[in-house]
Amino acid sequence: MRLFLIFFLFLITLISYNDLLLSANILLWLFIIFLAYNIIKDKYVSLASIFIFGFVYIYFKEILNNTDDLIIDWGRENVETAFHTVLFSTITFLAGYYTHEVIFCKGHVKESENQEFLFIKKRKSFFAFNIFLTYLIFFGNIVLIIKGFTQGRQNAFEYGLFSSFSYSVGVICIINYKYYFRQFYGKDNYPKVILYSLPIFILYLGSGTRFLLLFGLIALINSSLFNLKLKKIVSLGIVLLLIGVIGNFFLQYRNVGIASGTKTESTSSDEDSSFNQKVVSNFTEEGVFRNAAMITDYTQKNDYTYGKSFSFIFYFWVPRVIWQSKPTQIDYWLIREYTDEYDDSGHSTASGFLGEIYMDFGTYMTIMIFFFIGILLSKLNEKLLTTKIKSYFILIVSSSVIAWLFFAIRSVLTSSMMMISTILFAFIFSKLFKKWKLIK
Repeated sequence: MRLFLIFFLFLITLISYNDLLLSANILLWLFIIFLAYNIIKDKYVSLASIFIFGFVYIYFKEILNNTDDLIIDWGRENVETAFHTVLFSTITFLAGYYTHEVIFCKGHVKESENQEFLFIKKRKSFFAFNIFLTYLIFFGNIVLIIKGFTQGRQNAFEYGLFSSFSYSVGVICIINYKYYFRQFYGKDNYPKVILYSLPIFILYLGSGTRFLLLFGLIALINSSLFNLKLKKIVSLGIVLLLIGVIGNFFLQYRNVGIASGTKTESTSSDEDSSFNQKVVSNFTEEGVFRNAAMITDYTQKNDYTYGKSFSFIFYFWVPRVIWQSKPTQIDYWLIREYTDEYDDSGHSTASGFLGEIYMDFGTYMTIMIFFFIGILLSKLNEKLLTTKIKSYFILIVSSSVIAWLFFAIRSVLTSSMMMISTILFAFIFSKLFKKWKLIK
């Protein structure tokens, strides 16, 4: 069934050479059907399902609403090339993912398989240390939080010198609370986990960055994404709607601050909108499709960057104070090549899940590369989400990987920086906790 859906996605994308918007409207529902089939068939939320949901949520509002305007701004050829690169890369990703799954994956998630790991040895000491970490990162970023809530994230940006480390530690603290209550009280006590994690969520809200809140929420509900039955699927649908609402809330207030009482006007659907435009009206609009057209235009006028764009992931951690000439990532410099919209701020736009690879290697190589990325993600899904958790380190990584992939649809490097930081602290805490005999 899934291979048939992949073939049908490929066929409709080919037809889009005649009518891009017609194909996009059909593709929207094909992806939604694909997602629904995955969840019902697998009975858990796989990385493929997260990729499909993220792709629909982040790309389709812009495609359906802005394509005509983008053709005027960037030219039909650039927009069509961008559309086909994005869609064919998505399709080859799914083809690679399910090719690996069909050939190599032998089993599925078993009942409660990801929920049996009991790791805490010294109950009081473990909990006390987690409380200490929670308030350390909260009060360590109190100026950022206040500025973010009152004046917007652009005014809080300069106060976030150590915030990236705090964000990763916050995710780990949420996971620690969750499994602490599960181990010693026998169930997911979400009210108590949220209560003790409240300083962390306040920090994420104050930062004005949605993906931080997403990492925290996924860490909170991760184990509920398995053993899905009808009731859980309905609950999952409600959670997805909440993600949409929260996303729009952040877009409206993050640049001015919640306490200001003002907001950025939404561009949601009006009376003249089509049915599909109304369906995607509560999705997010990140400029990722525009930026794909921008990359197409840039590479036609200049050249590909041949690995320079993606290589940023290997040296992003070097402080600019030490390396003043350190190159900037594509999300930062590309938009400034075409507009002065971001010149007075330190903020970036989003190049989408294929931005760096597309800038480095062009359309055909990008489409081929995503087939192998699909294979790698299927292997990662098998190792992290369909086998029993046997260590604290793997518990943290598996609880974070879904959030990483979802936000990577918007910006691979930004999401990967957060994930690398989380993995690093998970490794450090795993070693320290074992040394202190807090965990097994």
